[in-house]
Amino acid sequence: MSMNFSWINFVCMIGQKQREEIQDNFVIGNDFTILGTGFLVFYKRPYLVTARHLIQKEGHFINNICCIFDYFTKKKFEQKKEIIYIDNTQWKFHRSDEWLYEQGNDYLIDIAVTPVNVSEEMSKSAIHWGRNKFNISSIPFRDIMIGNEVRVLGYPLQFVSENDFTPTIRRGIVARIIENTTIFKEKKFIKKSFLIDSFIEDGNSGSPIIQLENFVHSKVFGSYTFDKEGLIGIATGHYDSIRVHSGLGICKSSDYIKEILLEF
Repeated sequence: MSMNFSWINFVCMIGQKQREEIQDNFVIGNDFTILGTGFLVFYKRPYLVTARHLIQKEGHFINNICCIFDYFTKKKFEQKKEIIYIDNTQWKFHRSDEWLYEQGNDYLIDIAVTPVNVSEEMSKSAIHWGRNKFNISSIPFRDIMIGNEVRVLGYPLQFVSENDFTPTIRRGIVARIIENTTIFKEKKFIKKSFLIDSFIEDGNSGSPIIQLENFVHSKVFGSYTFDKEGLIGIATGHYDSIRVHSGLGICKSSDYIKEILLEF
């Protein structure tokens, strides 16, 4: 299936500005250091979603974080840039992260969400929870199947130039689904993760994982949709074997994003 071009509009570059104010003509590297990828969701209002390890190191927030959306308007198809400055006091993480952290970083859900103020055009481009008339929505963990085709949208550092803010899109499939239960200090936590057969490079952390719509053709009933198009998760890292990069990306279910949104 071909990609939905509107996907590009809800993905952003997450980075750290090197001076107090940056203008539209700033240069990556001199004025702005890339940290990774984020994306916009809408639940009663717009929110930015990214990987927690991008914005917080050893429990301390990184200062001067901002995100850059490079999008196309739907009416005139004009390319625009929108820079959003982030208030670190409004970030929220999953409620389980506090006690999971005691077991080590590998157990963290590693998702961060914060409210943001964006234009109406950007709000319409966001991934919507609930009834959605503008764009794609999320898909729960229970509906993910091994072999489903996906796309990864993000900003791998090796492909970013000084003034090009268009995300890179990779293709892949769901390679493995990981669901298990962790019990720690009498608390129960159900892990909802999956692996994708697609490279997750530095800069891809925080990338949305989009499942493609899959059509099953029937001579009797005609064509009908088997798998919906939508957000199934967020990339948080890559799975390495002892010697080499395995080519598998580690992703967390979009269910966690919904649970964080409900905390606001």
